[in-house]
Amino acid sequence: GKTFKNHTLTTDVSTGKRGDTTRGNYWQGTSAKPGVFTLRPSMSCGCCAFGLPITMSPTFFSFPKDDSEEEFWAYYIDMMGTKICFMFALTPHVSEELYNSTIESWEEKHGIPKELWKPVSWPKDYVKGSQDEKLEEFVDWKAQGRMC
Repeated sequence: GKTFKNHTLTTDVSTGKRGDTTRGNYWQGTSAKPGVFTLRPSMSCGCCAFGLPITMSPTFFSFPKDDSEEEFWAYYIDMMGTKICFMFALTPHVSEELYNSTIESWEEKHGIPKELWKPVSWPKDYVKGSQDEKLEEFVDWKAQGRMC
């Protein structure tokens, strides 16, 4: 399959604080076909980075059709016998009704207790894209000495 690298920068919308989820490293990935991929986490040790001896293969159980903001994309990763679930929306403004009906259906269809999900609180006046997420921010992040 094809190989890729993942690096995730984040912004806390309530404080504006920038973060680096992958801690200055690229995570290696492979993709055999659309929607099927693996990730191999990396970590820093001094001034070098190395891949951890684990590979995560997400199992998707939801993905929005045509970039719909009325659907979620969600998957789980089986990590040493524990299933870790992730759920994302293409907008921070998800109605409570949609959120609740979705996690209830996932409980029925996939056995994921709805009590396990914890919604993220977004400011009501948040405008999607207003954080100006740009490649230049990564270049700036790197220039600040946060990477080897």
